[in-house]
Amino acid sequence: MKQRSQSIDTLRGLACILLVGYHVIGSMPSNGLKIESGYFRDINDILGLIRMPLFTFLSGLVYAYRPFDQGFIKYTKGKLRRLIIPMLVVGTLFAVMQSIVPGSNFQQYDWSMLHIIPVAHFWFIESLFIIFLLIAGLEVFAGLDKKNNFLIVFIITCVLYLLNIKLNYFSISGVIYLLPFFLAGMAIQRFSLLDIIKPKLGYLMLLSVLGVLLLILFDYAPLKQKHSIDALVIGILFCVGVLSIKRKNNVLAIIGGYSYSIYLFHVFFTAGSRVILYKIGMTDLTIIFLISIFLGILFPIIAERVLNGTNTTRTLFMGKSTTNINNLWFTRQIMRTDQDEPAFSKAK
Repeated sequence: MKQRSQSIDTLRGLACILLVGYHVIGSMPSNGLKIESGYFRDINDILGLIRMPLFTFLSGLVYAYRPFDQGFIKYTKGKLRRLIIPMLVVGTLFAVMQSIVPGSNFQQYDWSMLHIIPVAHFWFIESLFIIFLLIAGLEVFAGLDKKNNFLIVFIITCVLYLLNIKLNYFSISGVIYLLPFFLAGMAIQRFSLLDIIKPKLGYLMLLSVLGVLLLILFDYAPLKQKHSIDALVIGILFCVGVLSIKRKNNVLAIIGGYSYSIYLFHVFFTAGSRVILYKIGMTDLTIIFLISIFLGILFPIIAERVLNGTNTTRTLFMGKSTTNINNLWFTRQIMRTDQDEPAFSKAK
């Protein structure tokens, strides 16, 4: 059995930290730490150029390890269980709590449109589900098996990305935004492109991206719009570059092994920790930021351990199939493979 790739889990861990940090600070000055300006706000906005592209790139990369090769109905059922059931359960719970808990960035939802209009960051899971169905459809018609066909599909998705089509229902806009990065990750594995992209070239890519991000940070260049050619190139260069250098970090790899649970549950703990810290008189934003990130990573890991304890919670909250849960606490890491959970998207 092929063991998990520590370098890929390291990147998952990095993506998790970027995501949790983003929600601690807040997507805009009206939520999170409610920061209107300063380095926290500036860096948070700039990292938007690489944060979700990295998550999506890794999903495409690891999908390519074990692509669609089964009946479409079975495949769709697996994705429904793995992605949609937790999105509905956890996403609805989040919407309810956000609507009633003081200090949690109150938002009034149209309950009749819940999940038709995506809930908060759960849009990504909804988009990813649709992407998997689209990719499977293309695989059926051999649309992605040859480089020329793949390139045509990739160019089409890039054009759609640049058109910035606004269609929020079922997160279609998210699908359009994510597809080029998913396909880029797929291509790296499917066509063995890392045999060409050596670590030295990867470092050059990363230095180029870092240079651009620093220019933006210090106001020597404007912040790139999400659906611009600049943002597309920056996102792909960063993902390919950071993958090609094959760095490994034990702590990040452990975090990356829980990327799905962190994505699902971190907002409960980042918001909760912020509210509690404010109530006890903590005002230092740096301390609040660091504590919130730590708890936003630690408690989802604990939550996954607990929820894996019964088949009902395992399925409803984590989207996993029923299994023999004996000794699951101790054997989880050694029993999984890369193919089992590509950036938290594969059915189990």
